Amino acid sequence: MMKFNITRPKKYTKNNEEKTLWLQVGVITKFDNGNMIMELNDREDVYQIFPMKPKTENPQTQQSSPAQQMQAGINNVTEEIKVDEIPF
Repeated sequence: MMKFNITRPKKYTKNNEEKTLWLQVGVITKFDNGNMIMELNDREDVYQIFPMKPKTENPQTQQSSPAQQMQAGINNVTEEIKVDEIPF
């Protein structure tokens, strides 16, 4: 198991010289099996870290966006909607 600090810079001036203080904001833990998690100091959540899979050019394997899924659902509607029967 390995641990990594997550830090962010905080600039300040001392004796008219700009300096940087690195504040620890969390920890990433890499386990022996390759899994990683991130824990941020200001949150109680634990985040899983995993490699991104490359996008493919094959449209059959690409996932559609929520808007595309909704449009596909709209296009597949076969029943007629009667506006005067909507109760509001």
